[in-house]
Amino acid sequence: MARGVGMGSSNRRNALVAVATALLMGIGLVADVLGIRSALTGDDKPDTTPTGATTTVIAAPKTEGALDPVVDPDEEEPDPPATTTTRPEPKPTTKAPSCLVGTWRLTARTLDEQVEGVGTVRLTLLQGYESRQFRSDGSTEVQLGSVLQGRAANGEVFARATNGSATARYTVRSGSIVETDTRSTGSIDLYRNGVLVNRYTAAIWVDGTSDYTCSSTTLSVQESNGTARYTRQ
Repeated sequence: MARGVGMGSSNRRNALVAVATALLMGIGLVADVLGIRSALTGDDKPDTTPTGATTTVIAAPKTEGALDPVVDPDEEEPDPPATTTTRPEPKPTTKAPSCLVGTWRLTARTLDEQVEGVGTVRLTLLQGYESRQFRSDGSTEVQLGSVLQGRAANGEVFARATNGSATARYTVRSGSIVETDTRSTGSIDLYRNGVLVNRYTAAIWVDGTSDYTCSSTTLSVQESNGTARYTRQ
């Protein structure tokens, strides 16, 4: 019986050793599997985030619908736009001498009238009036209502009657009055021996340049086809 009991204790020890060995092998297998998984997932890396700290990821702002430009490395850069400098044009002198500014009344006039078939007939003031006004702002105004008369070389009498008004812009340059932007209304009638032979209504006063001299009381104007003298009103 004692031998029999001894054999039973030995078998129990062998069984316990086998169970322990199996447990140790199982634990080693589990450790190996966990090590492989950790290597694959990176879970074995130490966590460097401080306890209680929060990590915030800030994304770069993106404009809705904006696209990054595509740059062609072979494309040449465009030339910069040309710059131009605008220089103001010189303005003509509009300031008139003080002796010219004012209102003037016609006292004498001579006019060389070209008559078809007759030639040049010199006309002089017979009656009527004419006034001219020069303003300091460069504007001028004319009122016309005069009659000029003269005798041709063949003895015929010619007369010129002017009625109307005109406005213009004027400048003064080296002793000359330059009139521009002239606008006129009225008529010029030409009589031959008392009979009306022609009437002009298109323009009774036109743009032009006239030499002049003036004083405090008188104004003399040299026109392209005659002369006129005025006194200050």
